Amino acid sequence: MFKHRLRLIDRQWHDRGYSACSWDRERSEEETRRIFVEWKALHDKIYSSSSHEEHWYAMFQDALRSVDRHNTGYAVGVHSSAQGISQFSNLTMEEYGAVCCGFSLDRPSPAELQRMKAKKKYERVLHLLQSCDD
Repeated sequence: MFKHRLRLIDRQWHDRGYSACSWDRERSEEETRRIFVEWKALHDKIYSSSSHEEHWYAMFQDALRSVDRHNTGYAVGVHSSAQGISQFSNLTMEEYGAVCCGFSLDRPSPAELQRMKAKKKYERVLHLLQSCDD
């Protein structure tokens, strides 16, 4: 049963020569780097500097570790589905929400909120004056 489940996990990565999950150990740094380099090429990811790339590599590494843990649970029957790596694997949940759902954590400052309220009030008064002229 265990080998049967292993074959079901993330066949695309397995067919490329990667183990679907490192069952008894964490992935090596070399294996993780190799997956990251191929993932960057597959999804046309280009970073502006090496420090920027290292930051995103750390995010990708965390995502890959999470996928591995989840798929280990899938292989032994804890989870009902397997996970994989996608073009969003180097994003945090907040960044993913901003990219995919239009969600933004940026909130206007109190001064900006005041300006927005004043502008709306001005527009209402202007509209009211224009409607009275007609």
